[in-house]
Amino acid sequence: GREGGGLRGFWGWKLAFWCLLGWVVGLATHPYGGLEVIEFLRLQVLGSGLTPDIPVGREWKSYTSAWFFVRMCGLTISVVAVALCIRIRLGPRLETDEFALLLINFLFLMLVLKARRFVEYWPVFATLSAAYLARPPQWRDAVSRSRGHVVTAAVGLGLLLVGSFWLLPAYYRDDAGDGSGLLFLAEWKLWALLAGFVALVPIVRASVRCGLGRMMSVAYALTVGVGFCVLVGTVLGYSAVRVAAPAGRIDVGWMAFAGLAFLYAVVALLGSSAARRVDSGKLGPVSAGLVATAMVLVVVVPAGAMFGRLQGDTKCLYDLPALRALMAALERESEPGDVVFTDDWDVFPVYFHLNHRNHYIVGLDPKFSHEKDPVLWERFVSISRGKIPGLRNVATIEGGKVVEKKINVQLTDIREHFGARFVIVDRDHLALATKLDRAPDFAKRIFPVAVPSRKRAPYLLYQIIDD
Repeated sequence: GREGGGLRGFWGWKLAFWCLLGWVVGLATHPYGGLEVIEFLRLQVLGSGLTPDIPVGREWKSYTSAWFFVRMCGLTISVVAVALCIRIRLGPRLETDEFALLLINFLFLMLVLKARRFVEYWPVFATLSAAYLARPPQWRDAVSRSRGHVVTAAVGLGLLLVGSFWLLPAYYRDDAGDGSGLLFLAEWKLWALLAGFVALVPIVRASVRCGLGRMMSVAYALTVGVGFCVLVGTVLGYSAVRVAAPAGRIDVGWMAFAGLAFLYAVVALLGSSAARRVDSGKLGPVSAGLVATAMVLVVVVPAGAMFGRLQGDTKCLYDLPALRALMAALERESEPGDVVFTDDWDVFPVYFHLNHRNHYIVGLDPKFSHEKDPVLWERFVSISRGKIPGLRNVATIEGGKVVEKKINVQLTDIREHFGARFVIVDRDHLALATKLDRAPDFAKRIFPVAVPSRKRAPYLLYQIIDD
């Protein structure tokens, strides 16, 4: 279908030419300038990413558990594997664009296994590669013969996934920190009802194809539908036995199941008149039950704990009301341009968003600061972790040679070497807060002024006393 078009040519030299031209224009017009951009990319991808020589963020580290990666990306891996296996089995041979996308897919997969940061890119190319592998024209007839069931399965999966994200925030509770992600399964009646609704079409089609009378078709559809809902409810209910009922749960009464049974009866009654027109190649009753059951067991049951963890991971890591109050105090006490010593580098975006009139000492990946001044970076690391006072060995490059230096890191370096007038400490850096509290001649806490001993404030603001 592409012989007469320009798509094949576009995927050839034209695509490479326009990509190269875009790179050249981007380098020429970038505010950093051409060579500076290249150096930035080198530090970002190699120095801070693939070959770091200092501790970096965990996004540049590999996954600690292969099984965790499989659980997280299992669906994407399965889609690519199935598409590739079918293509190898049924043909035809891979074309240039299909082969190129497959190579890019595997390249990004290798990068993901090296550094989890690349998981942002790999699923896109994996999905594109699977789509190109599964597009041969000779497959269309096979797909068209079971189009209704493919659409039904796709809609069912979509409803289950969308329903998961819609329902979970409404009643998920994990205040106790007991890992109660399986609260998702506590609504087993609701999921049984939804599964019965999704399986309505294949079950009714199976009933009207049996060649029985209209009432027998209705009875068949009701029996299979009720049995399927009972099966799903039993599986989910058994999985949720140890789960306490969450507050604000959605209670599904038995009237809802009666309504679903009535819908089965009506649809089966109306569909039985067209039984003779049903193609014998349609999905059989056993297959329909297996597909629907597998859909629920494979997607819904394992997804309970997964979606619970996902919701916990998407929670904001910052106490925004407390942080806004702290920034308001900083603005009252400071002058525009005053330097603020922060206890970590990745807090810069939210701090700058809430208060951009002050200057923060660091905001990029650690390697950028280390590359600029290894000695100053080592002082920052030691101070932010509360490992002061102390002697540190630092490797620097002078005259093209690596030179070892021994530096004495002190709490007063905040003022002497960084020129900071204020310090912000969060609850993850209590060692630094303790050092500042024990140095009243050097720093004074200005927010909050008093902190109950039984509970430390999420953020502390200190003012450095002038020498």
